[in-house]
Amino acid sequence: MEESFFKLEFIEELNLSHLTFLKKCTSDQYRLAYGQLVELFKSKGHHNHITDTSTMGVIGVEDQQWVKANVVPNMRKFADSTKKLNIALILGDDIFATFAAKNIARNFMDKQNIDIHYFAGETEAFDWFKEESALAA
Repeated sequence: MEESFFKLEFIEELNLSHLTFLKKCTSDQYRLAYGQLVELFKSKGHHNHITDTSTMGVIGVEDQQWVKANVVPNMRKFADSTKKLNIALILGDDIFATFAAKNIARNFMDKQNIDIHYFAGETEAFDWFKEESALAA
């Protein structure tokens, strides 16, 4: 699925969803993108995910709370329950956006069988998943 402000895809060979924010977005757009992500988790039951937040902009406190209460718990709920939910966050140069992303992630680190890692770019994030897939094989 692709909108003017985000792109969401599923990569079969890595059992991975990939959400890329293409530009700064409003609260409604942010929630739409993450709502679509939860629906993808519901339909695929996968356990690997990358979000590229590098161009997303700053997210308000209410949206941060919404993600904490709704998105990540539902990703865990619909993910393959026999495996750890692996999330890679690609962070940009905006210190406030980075703080917001880490604020959300901090609530789930080492909890509920969720592993969250931060990366500077997509190549590093994809390499992490390829490495994890090789170790699991």
